[in-house]
Amino acid sequence: MGVGVKETDDVQQLVSQVKESLLAIVRLSRDFDAAYNPLLAMAFRLSKIDAKAGEQLLADLEKANPYRRDSKLLRTGGIRQFKNSER
Repeated sequence: MGVGVKETDDVQQLVSQVKESLLAIVRLSRDFDAAYNPLLAMAFRLSKIDAKAGEQLLADLEKANPYRRDSKLLRTGGIRQFKNSER
């Protein structure tokens, strides 16, 4: 993971550790997948246990980089579609 980040299987704890630093990187670089993609994955995992928190993380990601569509697509229905397809 990263320096100073405690390894955990708890997605809520992981998000609280890395969210702000990764969002700061996303704000600086539109195309830096190494920060953007983990936040998308965390939002998806988080939505399975706390839908509002998952959607908020996607909204934060969309605000940090409005040039990428992934977070908006997931936030406006994609997460629900993924969740429904897992059944």
